[in-house]
Amino acid sequence: LQRNRRFFSSALELSRLRDRTVVDLRLPTASFIAGLPADSLARRLLDEFPPLPSAPSPQDPNVGTGRYQIPGFIDTLLTTQRVDQHSADGKDRLLLRYTLAATALATSRNSDGYPGLQPTDHHSAHNLLLGWTRALAGGSVHELRLGGSRGRVHEPRPRADIPILQVSSLRLPSNTRQLELRENNNVLQFSDQWASHRGRSSLRAGFDYRRNLANGTGATEFYDSVGAGAVFPYGFFLFPNLPAFGRGQPQAFSLSVDRSSSGRLAFADLSRRYRSRDLAAFLQNDLRLHRRFSLNVGLRYEYFGVLHNVDRSEDVNLYFGPGATIEERLAAATLRRTEDHPGDLRGLLHHRDRWNLAPSIGLAWDPWGRGQTAVRAGYAVALDRVADTLRDPRSNTHQVVNCSAPRCPPRFQVPVQTLLPLLPQELGPAGVVQIDENLVTPYAQNWYLGVQHAFPSRLLLEIGHAGSVGRKLISRDSTNRPVGGRSLNPGYAGVSFFSNAGNSNYVSLEAALRSRFSPGLQYGVSYTYSHAIDNQSDAMEGYRSGPKPIRASFTRQFDARLDRGNSNFDQRHNLVFHVVWDLPGMRSPQWPARLARHWTVSAIGAWRTGFPVTLFSSIQVVSELYNKTKADLVIVTV
Repeated sequence: LQRNRRFFSSALELSRLRDRTVVDLRLPTASFIAGLPADSLARRLLDEFPPLPSAPSPQDPNVGTGRYQIPGFIDTLLTTQRVDQHSADGKDRLLLRYTLAATALATSRNSDGYPGLQPTDHHSAHNLLLGWTRALAGGSVHELRLGGSRGRVHEPRPRADIPILQVSSLRLPSNTRQLELRENNNVLQFSDQWASHRGRSSLRAGFDYRRNLANGTGATEFYDSVGAGAVFPYGFFLFPNLPAFGRGQPQAFSLSVDRSSSGRLAFADLSRRYRSRDLAAFLQNDLRLHRRFSLNVGLRYEYFGVLHNVDRSEDVNLYFGPGATIEERLAAATLRRTEDHPGDLRGLLHHRDRWNLAPSIGLAWDPWGRGQTAVRAGYAVALDRVADTLRDPRSNTHQVVNCSAPRCPPRFQVPVQTLLPLLPQELGPAGVVQIDENLVTPYAQNWYLGVQHAFPSRLLLEIGHAGSVGRKLISRDSTNRPVGGRSLNPGYAGVSFFSNAGNSNYVSLEAALRSRFSPGLQYGVSYTYSHAIDNQSDAMEGYRSGPKPIRASFTRQFDARLDRGNSNFDQRHNLVFHVVWDLPGMRSPQWPARLARHWTVSAIGAWRTGFPVTLFSSIQVVSELYNKTKADLVIVTV
């Protein structure tokens, strides 16, 4: 916009993806719908949301089967805007950055054979950055940045007043989503950095502040993975067969209610306005001590705030009680609101972990001073912020009430609000999620040692060793297991306990050979031998394990030692090669020759060993010591 002073750039990217997924569905037939009474609830639902046409099965003319091509789409928009303004003396620079990413999608995964109930999800993210850089005297630079992000997620549940309706493998006119998800996640961040270059030293220091504001009217997609169980705010009806659905005679009914409303049930409110803040500061110095030797040292401090709701009365956690052992403390544990907890934990899910220091050091050395060989080594501690999903305690404020014949004859009715007084008003023991009140920040120690040598033939050889150990990692355990046929704490069913019991180890040997500065042709090959060991690879593993997942848990409660073994992602051998060839062009001035110029052909290939496989048993043995879901090796045959 102005030569050497003001710059502007803009980009826009659009993409549209259309696909069709083949699925096999069992649906009510047109003859079944026609035979229903016109005033029945089943008939009204099937008329409002007709199923896809199906051919009656020979076994049951009311049930149709068919293979359908379910349409799906993914539409994305990405735009970036950039503005830079330089002062006349070149000492000041102002910058503005903005990005927008938006996605609308509908997939066959959310289609149940009723086109009118297929949802369209919307995800969007806005990011804005303002910056000011000032060049100071003596080679110093001061930089201020203010940024913010705004994320929106809307995954609707069409006709939310219609409960989940289920008949074995038959699809009924309802959406199988347990709840509608609306999230409004905002982050505000301020950064102040200073850098100075003097002689052989390059010193940098900085400070960061981040404010997190997450508002949601549902629960995250990983709600079930933390052990919270099912959520039925709109109700769930189970019918023994299709004719029972037509008659409006369910076999069972379930509904989520407020856990604290025992005696006079009330609906559960899963909307939250979570807040937290993070602080960080760092100091780093890059030193060139000799023309053949350089050293960099650094220290970083980080504080990750404790997640809490604006209304802290809605933050509920299971707190340990007194006792000499952790089992005794669990037996005396109570579920209470954070604002009712005495002492320094008042208003907090867990203690604040204020002192997190992460040192780092690295060096580079040219042993012979020829510029052909370099020895590099480094060590650093990396701090890992605990995901907010694992610190979301809203599941402790609701409980599912089940109603089944003959104790509680369920009634098929939409909407389900009028059924609340008909349910058993007294709540029994239910599962809870417990966040360890002594939760601290997980960290990893990483190191590297390698040698790099350049051969006269434009080949570069690298050999190195890399390693990492993770400590105090977040883990999940199923506790409150039966001891002598009785749970440690009979006031609660299963407990999903999140703590710092996880640890991991990783070592590797790496070798790579590649060409450098070769005219027209570049190639390379690399090989890594590695071994990864841990006691729990993913605290949220069960969410991705199938329709009836076996959630991550230790074999023996409160004891992770028995579960130490190869990581789920342990991959011993990894061989990768690539080649890039700039095709020679013809020198003729004719247009076919010009069209053939500046073409590049590339290829990449890899050979890797597989990942470990864990076999789970369909028979789960739960005892006072063991929660055995992993199959035992009995016989090995070759």
